[in-house]
Amino acid sequence: MVQQWEQQGEDRILQEGYVGKRFVQRLFINPRTGKTVDFDLFGRRNGAIVFPVTEDGKVIVVQQFRQGIMGITLELPAGVARSGEDMAAAISRELREETGYEPGNLLSTSQGVCMDATSSWTVDRTFVAFDCKLAAEAAADPNEQIEVVLMSVEEWIVRTREEPMDSGSVAATLYAIPYLLRRGLITAQTLM
Repeated sequence: MVQQWEQQGEDRILQEGYVGKRFVQRLFINPRTGKTVDFDLFGRRNGAIVFPVTEDGKVIVVQQFRQGIMGITLELPAGVARSGEDMAAAISRELREETGYEPGNLLSTSQGVCMDATSSWTVDRTFVAFDCKLAAEAAADPNEQIEVVLMSVEEWIVRTREEPMDSGSVAATLYAIPYLLRRGLITAQTLM
């Protein structure tokens, strides 16, 4: 039977950075051997990611350079919550900042997606937003260079299958599928 591992002591912070990112060493007692084992973990404040759809059925996607992979990506809008901010408010703010769009109808689609359960404590909540309207000019973080791309739902789903994609965008897309089917924005054939 799998057992919970007990943490021993406090995290040893190895490095801290932007948006609450931390690299820590955490000690655990292996319940099978009784020995202390150290794990190096990385994480940040929890956040949210949204599958946003405009009033005319287009997916709002952001294109930006990502330092980790040294390349330009297409992904769904996402971000971290500010201190005391609930996830629905956080993702509405991030959508507005990154794209200029306001969600019309925002629905939570999951309680969370683990960034990497093996080496991180970060959990991002997923949402779908329908009837999004352009309300203002995007005002992204100074360390982000973002271009907004609108595409059909079908094209986005194909891209998630055929191109390298960040795991949060794939998860948010997967969780959005039942809502997209109910609204007639996709059919079962789209998923084949």
